[in-house]
This record gives sequence, structure tokens and C-alpha cells, in this order.
Amino acid sequence: VLRLLDFHGGTRRNWNGLSRVGIEHASHVPGCGPVPSDWCVVGEGPGRDEDRKQEPFVGKTGEEMRRFMDGESLPAFDDVFRTNIYRYFGGKDYEYSDEDLARDEPELIAELEACQPKVIVAVGRHAARWFLGNEVTFDEVGGLPWLVDIDQLIATKRDSYGSSKDRPSPSVG
Repeated sequence: VLRLLDFHGGTRRNWNGLSRVGIEHASHVPGCGPVPSDWCVVGEGPGRDEDRKQEPFVGKTGEEMRRFMDGESLPAFDDVFRTNIYRYFGGKDYEYSDEDLARDEPELIAELEACQPKVIVAVGRHAARWFLGNEVTFDEVGGLPWLVDIDQLIATKRDSYGSSKDRPSPSVG
């Protein structure tokens, strides 16, 4: 089951090129949490707080997720595997590129294979489009459960590695 959530109130996040933004950090932020895990939370990419701490979901979105995933009706947030599509914070106005996806996607796939989640919470448009395809709009899919064969999805994405120039990155729209 894939559950799509938007903790950014449906607002568009504008990102404009890592190389064009003077950022003080650009740390690699890998996924973290128990492996294997029945639940996995996948976001777009790290923010400033995640970059500094080198851990996903330690900023405002993570605080919001912890409020909802409190261990009572949902698993405790710290008891689920947490990761992002993209691994580097590019600054407030960064727009992720196809090259960013080609660099970071293999690590995401390896994490999903190791994690073997039964439920994936996709946070935001980039994550939703990675799982459901670039043609979906968040208005169509936000907050709704979707059944996705994760093994088939991973196999399809692995098959597309040879043509990364032809594979567009999830875009915001």
C-alpha cells in the first residue's frame, strides 16, 4: 500500500540548481531506521536541518510526521524506515535535475529492497511521482491509498538505468 501525503499544504516547492546556489553544506543524507521495516516514509530531499544532521525528516516535516505517527494508531515515526528520493540539500530554491535522480535513485532502490516495506508513505509530489509516474497531479492522488507492486516498480526502474537521459526526473506541477 502506498499512501501519499502532502505536509506542505499543496504549495509548490521551487528548487533552482545546486551549482547556482551558494550553500554552506551539501552533505549526503542516507535513509535511516530499522531494516527490514513494515513501513517506509519517502520524501523529496533533505532540507537544511537534515543536511546539518545527515538524517532525513529531522526538520519541520519530520516534526509534523512525528505528531501523526505517534505509536498509537500508526507506528511510531522513529520505528519506521525514513528516506528521500534525492540525497543532497541544494538550497531553498533548488530544482532537482535528471542527473540528481540518476545519482540518487540506485541508493533509494537498494534501501527499498533491503527495507521490504508493506506500506510506503510518499511525502510530496516528487515522491508521489517517483512511485506513480510523472503524469499524476497531486490533486488527483494526495492523501489517497494506492496499491503498488514495489518489486515490479523496482525492476522497471532498474531496467531504465541504461537510458537515464530519456528518463525525466519527477517534476513539480
